[in-house]
Formats: sequence, C-alpha cells, structure tokens
Amino acid sequence: MYKGFNLKFNTDSTFKKTLNNYYYDGKEIYDNKKSDVIKNLDSYLGPDGSLDCSALQKDWFPTINSNVFISHSHDDKDLAVSLAGWLYKKFRLTSFIDSYVWGYCDDLLKNIDEEYCKHSNGHSYDYDKRNYSTSHVHMMLSTALTKMIDKTECIIFLNTDKSTLKAENVISTKTRSPWIYSEVMSTKMLRKNIPERTVLKKSANDKHFVENAEKILKPTYDIDLDHLVKLSESTLISLHKQYEFNYPINPTDVLDKLYKITHIH
Repeated sequence: MYKGFNLKFNTDSTFKKTLNNYYYDGKEIYDNKKSDVIKNLDSYLGPDGSLDCSALQKDWFPTINSNVFISHSHDDKDLAVSLAGWLYKKFRLTSFIDSYVWGYCDDLLKNIDEEYCKHSNGHSYDYDKRNYSTSHVHMMLSTALTKMIDKTECIIFLNTDKSTLKAENVISTKTRSPWIYSEVMSTKMLRKNIPERTVLKKSANDKHFVENAEKILKPTYDIDLDHLVKLSESTLISLHKQYEFNYPINPTDVLDKLYKITHIH
C-alpha cells in the first residue's frame, strides 16, 4: 500500500447522486470479481472436521490486481459499488471491495455450524464450539483482507454516518465495525510501498528524493484517521474534469495526479 484517503461526503451530496448512475457498472465488476471466488465451500471441509484455511484464502482472494481498496460499512455497500463503477468508467481504475467475501464468510460459518457446532439434540448450537469456529473464520478473513490492502496501491475509506459515529464534543473518531477498525489500523501499520514509477519520476525531477428495549451489545473502537489524506468530493470531480474527454494513457497516471493535487510527497 502506498497511500490512504479519508473520503467524506457532504450532507447534501450531489456527487453521491452522480455516483448512483454508475451502480450497475460497479455491480457488473462486483459480480465478475465475486465469480472468481469458489462457491463450493463444502470442498474445504474435511470428513474429520478439518478446514483448509490456506486453500480458502487463496480462493477467496485469487490473483486479483486492483489499484484501489475500498473500505466501507456493510450498509454502504451500494455506495462502494457505485464508486468502483465510477472509478473504472472514468479512469479505468480497478477496485477491490471488501464485501466481495463477507457473504461467503457467513455461508461458511453456517455450513460449519450445521455440521460441527450443534448440540446432541440437533436443534441448538454449542456456545463454545460456535465461538471456536467463528474466531478461526474471522481471523482468516481479517488476515486475507490485510494482505489485499498491502497489495493494492491505495485505499479509500468511505467516511459516512454509517461507518463512523457522529457525536458532538468527541475527540476521537469511533466506529462500531470491527472490520473497519481492523482495516484502518492495517493502513497505519503496513509498510509503505512506493510505486516504482513514482520513484523514477522523483529521481528525474528532484534531487532529493437501534433503539431497542432489550440490551444490545454495541462495541465501539477508536479509529485514528489522521494518517489518511482528506479527500473531498470536489477533488474527485476536479480530477474527472481533467480526463473528461480523454482516458489517461495509463490508469495509474490518474493516481499520480491525485497524489499531486492532494499535496502528497
């Protein structure tokens, strides 16, 4: 990963409405990438109860080379798909959306629950077995997502009222999603992988280089977004105008331009 962006949308966002026009373009990409993921989850479960985690990770995350990793709330899935469609149609930039595999994760857990986590009565689930299997699948998914973030050149975090908590007089930004927390933390700790083309350019030009009555568990995580470059809608719109009538020769030229106009050195 080279750079991360914190994309916040305006309250009355016209850009959001524009993105809606690219939902089906993004969905086509989304569905095609999901088709790369093996659906026959039973093949990973051995008769002795073994689960081939390494094989699962390889199939969930095949050799997908994407320019952008889109981190988002599950409730913002359509927005993420629309943004992926817009980035591809306008700049030929390819995106990886983390929810490609969330559904398969739930399917896998359901299969495991039915086969290995039921009580002898066959009707209810064993609490300890269920916790054990869930921890393994979620850890596997988290590790695979981190690897994907490391592979992509940049990450765009969709900062909306669905991904972060909005409250007055709060010093830190909070989220209820452990997945968002994990992904944002990964962007802070992963190595900075500078694209070779950027190194060559620098060397050439610069000598210096719900409300509910019952009790509901509502965990929150502090997420530090200071290391993510603030990205506004107007910046993306401005970027589009520069390439409105001509696609860039290389899609990555768009990323280089984005780094330049957001003053990333």
